Amino acid sequence: MDIDYGLLQNYCWVVTEDVENMMLSVPAIQLTDPEKCEQFLTAYKTFIQAEDLSAAATYFVAWFKGISAAQQYLVSFCDRQLDLSLSNLIIQLYPKGRVPWVAFKLIHTAEQPVPGEDHEEWRSRQLDRFYGEELYPLMATFSRVSDTHISQLWGQLPGGLHYFYGVMAAIAGDHEPLRERFESDFQYTIRQINPSLFGLKKNPLNGTNIFIDNPYDPSQPMRMKDACCQAYRTGSGEGYCYSCPRLSNVARNKMKQEIIASLEA
Repeated sequence: MDIDYGLLQNYCWVVTEDVENMMLSVPAIQLTDPEKCEQFLTAYKTFIQAEDLSAAATYFVAWFKGISAAQQYLVSFCDRQLDLSLSNLIIQLYPKGRVPWVAFKLIHTAEQPVPGEDHEEWRSRQLDRFYGEELYPLMATFSRVSDTHISQLWGQLPGGLHYFYGVMAAIAGDHEPLRERFESDFQYTIRQINPSLFGLKKNPLNGTNIFIDNPYDPSQPMRMKDACCQAYRTGSGEGYCYSCPRLSNVARNKMKQEIIASLEA
C-alpha cells in the first residue's frame, strides 16, 4: 500500500512542508540534550502558560502519540518506509486555539523499500529500535529536566495508539490478511516490546484500558486516559479532561451532565 501523506498529516501531525505562521522550530534530536531540552521547555512553558516544567513536558510529549501512530501505520500497511528517527524530524509550533499545536516535519522525505524478509522479524526490529533508540532517550531527557517520572510521560501515548487502532481497522476494512497483520503488529507493540526499552518494568503502551460513559456518543464507551496530561496546569482553558484518571466519579459525573447540557443547548 502506498503511503497516505494526508493521513499522516491529519492524524499524526507529520508533514513534509513548513507549517504556516511558525512560532518555533527545533530539531527533535536536540531535545535529547539536557541543556537544549531545558531551553525548549522553558519557551514552551511560556507559550502554553504552564505552571512549571513538569506541566510543560507532560503536555508536550503527548504530541508524540502522533509519531507512534505514524510508525505503527508505516510498519503495518505500507510497502515503503519513511525515516521517523529524531535526527530526521523538525518540531514546529504554530498557533491554533489557546495553545500552540505541534507538527513533525520530515527533513528527508525519500521513501525506502521494506526488506524482503519475514514481516514479524522485521517489524520487531523496527519497533524495538523506534521505542528503545529514538523515543526512550527523548523521554528520559524530558524526565530528568522536568523532574517528572518517566512513566507519566510514556503514559501520554497509549490513548493515541488505541484511538489510531480504530483508524487502522477502517483502513484494513474486510481485507483479512491485512487485518491480521496490523492486529499482530499492534499487539506486539502494546504487549511484547521489552519494558526495558522504555526504562520501565512494564510496557506502558498497553495501559489500563478502563472505559467510562461517553457523553458525546453514549453508544461508544470512552477510554480513560492512562495518565494526567496536566492540561489543568496550563493556559489551555481546558481544566481537567473528562477522561482524566485523577477525576473522582462524582466530579466526572458532574462534568458529564454539564457536557450533555451544553450539547443539548
